[in-house]
Amino acid sequence: MNEPFGGQVIGAEVPTGTGAPDILGSDLEQGTYVLSESATKVSGEALKRARREFEKLKPAAWKEEARRNPQKYTAEQLGRMVKGQAPIGDDGYSMEVHHKKQLQHGGSNTFDNFDFKSREKHRLGENYRQNHPLKDGEGP
Repeated sequence: MNEPFGGQVIGAEVPTGTGAPDILGSDLEQGTYVLSESATKVSGEALKRARREFEKLKPAAWKEEARRNPQKYTAEQLGRMVKGQAPIGDDGYSMEVHHKKQLQHGGSNTFDNFDFKSREKHRLGENYRQNHPLKDGEGP
């Protein structure tokens, strides 16, 4: 399993809608959260749980992004990020964490699946469809 933030992953079986369980794990103190790479579709309670865990994980993701890519950000932005807060983007709004592969299509809450975007570049206008090409119920 991918453990981008370090720490131990605690696993539990959860249904993914494919008829076979996949491993879902988290250790939020250490900043890890992993859905097995074999998952192809996540729905219902498993998806709700993954989204709730994502919300809890965001502060650790911002801290890790600041550590790995400080050259991408201003001193003011880094000041927010090291506190676990989203930096203010060039559009004047808090930046957002984007899943490269959507959770409902087997994406994980791991650093390698995250992209950090301004609100405008993440979800406004045509950018929304570019970043979220698959609707719930569509294939991966």
